[in-house]
Amino acid sequence: MNFRQFIALLAARKWLFAGVFAAVVLATIAWTFSQPRLYTGTAQVLLEGRGTDGRPMQLPENYLATQATLITSERVGQRAVAILGLAELPEYRQAFGGGQLAPDVLARAIANALAREIRVEPMRESDALRISFSHGDPQRTADVANAFVQAYIDESIDLRANPDRAGATVLEAEAARLREELEALQEKLATLERERGVTAASESTTVDNTRLQQMAAELTRLERELADSQQVVAAARASIASNGNGSPEVMRNSLVAQLQQEQLRLERRIADLGRSFGPEHPNMAAARGELDAVNRRLRNAVSTVVAGLVRQHESLRRREADLRAGLDQQRGRVVAVRQDIEAARNLRQDVERARRAYDEAQAQVDKAAVAARTVQADIVPIGPAVTPTLPSSPNFARNGGIAVVLGALLGLGSVLLAEASRPRVRLADDLERIIRAPLVGSLGHLPRRTLALAGNDPRAAGARKRIAAASPPKVKGPAAGTAAADPGPAGAGGSAQVGAATEVADRKESGTGHPVLDALLERGLIAPSDVAGLREAAEREGLRVGDAAVATGLVKARDLRTALARHSDYPLLDPDESVISREIFTAFDVNHPFLDELRRLRSQLKARWFDGAERRERAGRSIAVLSEGRGEGKTFTAANLAVSFAQMGELTLLIDGDMWGGRVHDLFALDNGIGFSTLLARRCNPRDVFREIPGLDGLTVIPSGPEVPNASDLLAGHTAELLLALFEKAFDVIIIDTPSADGKPDAGLIASKAGGYILVARQHRTLTRGLAQVVRQLEPMGAKLVGTVLMRA
Repeated sequence: MNFRQFIALLAARKWLFAGVFAAVVLATIAWTFSQPRLYTGTAQVLLEGRGTDGRPMQLPENYLATQATLITSERVGQRAVAILGLAELPEYRQAFGGGQLAPDVLARAIANALAREIRVEPMRESDALRISFSHGDPQRTADVANAFVQAYIDESIDLRANPDRAGATVLEAEAARLREELEALQEKLATLERERGVTAASESTTVDNTRLQQMAAELTRLERELADSQQVVAAARASIASNGNGSPEVMRNSLVAQLQQEQLRLERRIADLGRSFGPEHPNMAAARGELDAVNRRLRNAVSTVVAGLVRQHESLRRREADLRAGLDQQRGRVVAVRQDIEAARNLRQDVERARRAYDEAQAQVDKAAVAARTVQADIVPIGPAVTPTLPSSPNFARNGGIAVVLGALLGLGSVLLAEASRPRVRLADDLERIIRAPLVGSLGHLPRRTLALAGNDPRAAGARKRIAAASPPKVKGPAAGTAAADPGPAGAGGSAQVGAATEVADRKESGTGHPVLDALLERGLIAPSDVAGLREAAEREGLRVGDAAVATGLVKARDLRTALARHSDYPLLDPDESVISREIFTAFDVNHPFLDELRRLRSQLKARWFDGAERRERAGRSIAVLSEGRGEGKTFTAANLAVSFAQMGELTLLIDGDMWGGRVHDLFALDNGIGFSTLLARRCNPRDVFREIPGLDGLTVIPSGPEVPNASDLLAGHTAELLLALFEKAFDVIIIDTPSADGKPDAGLIASKAGGYILVARQHRTLTRGLAQVVRQLEPMGAKLVGTVLMRA
């Protein structure tokens, strides 16, 4: 966002900015007035340094800070309370302890409360101190400030009378407190090291970490062995049915191997006996008996080996569980040791910080003691506190400044936030940036009273009074003269009309040779007797004849423009005679700056679309006027543009394509019984919908017609395209007003039939997102965006 865009945004949302700004300022003012009034009494003292020999000398850098601490100390506060007698006042007795405190305790409480409210500030580039006190009672502020000054002087005198306490009395208490804090931290550190065995050079965490790593490695090894043992046990259990076959661990057992060999031997023996004897032979029975006995022994041996493997596996499992529990315990010990070491390290750091603070405080005590022995300062009151007349708080100037700055920042933030949520078109640059299409026109929005004021020459404003004062009274126009010459009865209307017509004809025949005067005479705006006076007034004031006629009050500016247009056959309407809406400004004026803007738009459209290189291959002469929403100047632009093309001499057709709420018929005061909707529905003859506008030669209007429920269906059919092709053969320029593009698809359908369209955007109203969305929706429909038009606010 550049500076121009920012200024335009701020101008557009000035009411939001002003509202937020006013709310912040008013809230700050209300809060300021609601705060209690505080008054501040200020006294000033000067410290003059002197050495032990009484000669003036420069005070040390920390001397003023030491004196400021002394002023806000409890001892000085008690002296000030005694000077003012505050401990005897009922209000203070009731405020501190409800009247139940002992006198000395009450005095200390009041002294501490006042000391906290006393502000002591060194004055810049001097050895003076400013002592201030704030309170709601103006007199109380001055009394307390002066009492503290007196108490400070008295306390300084006492300190000089007691050299053993001078300089170090105020700081010794702070040094003692820091010493106690250091000793407490040292004791806490010693207890931790003694109970937990943690020292600065402790290596227990290294030993524990090593043991933890060893246990973790041992656990990993046991887990692998346990997995292997699980596989061995599974294979051994599966081999029981096959007498150990399939399990290497079972087959490696010596007894199982011996029995398996015996089994094989007996099986071979039975096979040999089977070739010599029958199955029932005693030798065969004995051999089978021996084989059965060996098989039983083999199964028992395999079961014994498998049971041993299972016991080994369970033993490994128990070892793994014990080791895992030990590992968790060791890990917790390592964490605890680390925490103890971290706590000890933090304590050592605290001890070191406390030691440094104590050393610094002790150094200040020593330095103050040395300074007290070598330096003395004379305390001179240079400005006693007086009763303030104006409150010091709340600070209206400061709060007002803060309110103005904060209100401006919040106002700008609100404006930027509102713009970020719903960005709108602010400048012509926004259209070119968002739409990436050329800006073909920029039109100003015309207020209602513009028509009455348009055309007034600024030079005539000052001359009007001078001419009227210098000229004799004139009878305006020929109407009065005609009536005086022919004061016939009211019933003789025909004779009067004939006489008037004859007089107009005589004026046409007796021309003056000046086109402006001839135009005024033809319209009957001036009498022939006024010609000489107008010429003299124009020469005397250095005006044109027409401006002189307006300055003298003979004619109005708009009557002058109408007369000139009628004299030159220019299509221009008389506002007093036409029923056309004054919103069609082009039909009533010819010299207004708005018309120059409209003519530039007309020239751009002719160059870019109707006659330019961007023209379509067929003889297209149609263009649609679109806008993102209602009330953005679309119909206003289309109607005035159509009148402007007609005034240029082009056969122009204005079609109201908004069949949901078109208002072209209202602007031109036309009947809307039949129109574009009935023509698309084929319920009327095409010749019946053409409406010519009297006085605007070359302009034809087709109103929207009655509202129909299926406007989109009618526009999507071939009838609209055929009618548009037919109209293009009869007219030079066809301008189609469309409904808003943010709702139904009618606008896109009309733009696609026309082939080209211009997009109208209202400054400070049209949403940029809506414009971009309209262009994206129309791109696939084949409509050509000729350019954009900005309606300025």
